[in-house]
Order: sequence, then structure tokens, then C-alpha cells
Amino acid sequence: MRKQTTKQKALKKSGSKRINRKQFTVLFVCSGNSCRSPMAKGIFDKLVKDDTRKIVDITSLSAGTSAINGQLPTENAQKAVLKYEADIEHHVSARLTKERIKLADLILAMEQKHKDFILEMYPRAKPKTFVITNYIGKSTKGIIDPLGHSIEIYQDIADKFHRLLVKIYKKINNNWR
Repeated sequence: MRKQTTKQKALKKSGSKRINRKQFTVLFVCSGNSCRSPMAKGIFDKLVKDDTRKIVDITSLSAGTSAINGQLPTENAQKAVLKYEADIEHHVSARLTKERIKLADLILAMEQKHKDFILEMYPRAKPKTFVITNYIGKSTKGIIDPLGHSIEIYQDIADKFHRLLVKIYKKINNNWR
């Protein structure tokens, strides 16, 4: 019998049923895990859920470099993603850990400072870690933190996420074909 990987053990504990499918885990990382990474995860999860033709089982995680465990997303973050039928109301913040980094096949940081933090914590993650806007060949500028800004800023960021994540999701699926 083959020895189970850490990822397989974590999936088994979560009750995930993976039968004859490829598995892929995306980790979204921001600062507090209360705005950007939950918004990205929520929109991404909705894209994955709605795709009936997927050839790979994709799961996602989110974390914050300075997150306080157990916090809910901001009200504006929750409202902004509703346009894309994403629900992050029950999201609970989590601080970034080496274990989460190891579980991920792809890590999408919101800004360069988050990418730097990830690589300082776990240098071996370099090949799988990107600023979210750079993963599809766009700017390395990243996504600004909307915390403390108006709902319009949050909605603008949700729109940016949706455009980016549609392309990212297609890239991930195309890599498995």
C-alpha cells in the first residue's frame, strides 16, 4: 500500500471524495484574510462549482499573512461578491501557515509583499507562487486592499477578480488537458 501524502490525508480528513479525478489546490493570500483573499476564493469557488465540464477537481483555500484566526469577512466584501453569486458570509479568517503553503499546488498572492512573505516562510514554494495579476501574464501590481474604502471600491475589486479568475481557471484546466 502506498504511503498517503499530507495533501491526501488532509483531503481524507475533510471528507472529500476524489474518484478517478486529478486534484488541484489553489491558495489565495492577502493580509488580514477578511477582504481580498475571501473575495477571490468565493468568486473562484463559484466558477469551479458552475463548470460541468471540469476535468480536474479544484479546491481553494485562503489565508492572511497577518490574519487573526476566526474573523468574518467585512460586510462590503460580502456584498461585493454577491454580483457573482458568491457567498462568503461563513468564511472564517485564517493565518497563513507553512502547512497551507505545502498543501497548495498554486499560490496567488494579492501583492508582491504577500509573495515575499510566503517565500520567506517557505522558500520551496517559489515555483508555485505568483502575484495574482502576474499569473496570467498581466501586471505584477496586484490588487489593492479595499479595507476601509467604499462599497464601490470593493465592487471594482470584485469585478477585477472575476475577470482575472475566469482566465486563471481556464489556464488551470488547460494545463490538465
